[in-house]
Amino acid sequence: MSNAKLKPCPFCGCKEKFSAEIPTKRGKVYQIICCHCGAKTGRKKTEEEAIAAWERRYHIEQEKIG
Repeated sequence: MSNAKLKPCPFCGCKEKFSAEIPTKRGKVYQIICCHCGAKTGRKKTEEEAIAAWERRYHIEQEKIG
């Protein structure tokens, strides 16, 4: 996953994030996590779903701020 395609953290503005692949009893789940403040998405079934959740939350938070 390329951090360049993700928007900054909606809480601290950090541009550095990573995609975590988390093993579970039923397979793998994914999260996007901010490297600075630790903000993260919920656990998603695919990395694409985690990315979409990060991008969607960013949009909602920015509307609240702006």
